[in-house]
Amino acid sequence: MTDLGPAPQLTESSSDSSSTRRTSGQSGDKVHRYSRKDLVSAVLTGPSATGGQDVLGVRQALQACPACLHRGKPFTVAGLVFASASVVWDPARATAGATNGTADSAGKAGDPRPFAQLLFTTDERTPDIALVTTGRNITLTPGGDRTVVAEERSGAAWAVRVYRYVGGRFEGGQRIEHIPSPTPTP
Repeated sequence: MTDLGPAPQLTESSSDSSSTRRTSGQSGDKVHRYSRKDLVSAVLTGPSATGGQDVLGVRQALQACPACLHRGKPFTVAGLVFASASVVWDPARATAGATNGTADSAGKAGDPRPFAQLLFTTDERTPDIALVTTGRNITLTPGGDRTVVAEERSGAAWAVRVYRYVGGRFEGGQRIEHIPSPTPTP
């Protein structure tokens, strides 16, 4: 069976630990381009409640490898603009001796791949985490009707999770996954 890495621990009807207390984004074309240092600082010093267990794993990875955070293109969801970033765990770039169970599971030495995707509000002088989601080879894509789609891929296995922007925050929805059956050996 193919391992997809850490999976959200939620069901369709539960509230999502990857949601946050406040998300307001900025409407319009002016998006504050936060530096990598600003985004790393927001993750390392933000409230512990923001993002639940997902943000704790990301914090550990960024403490070992601040350069593993890569800024992405702005996301527009529900007419609001969010700054985006990914954490690409690269053990070769991490400091010697630093380990992280979540990040280490995302790739072996010489095999860097995204293990976290983040969205940040853009209406403040300093960024605030709006969404944190983790998984193996994870990507985020703006969806329709106030949604963001998180997709994980590992070989033939895949998983998709839709986050909906409701009441000023992202809420997790149903997780759909496909894990192929192992081929029986004679």
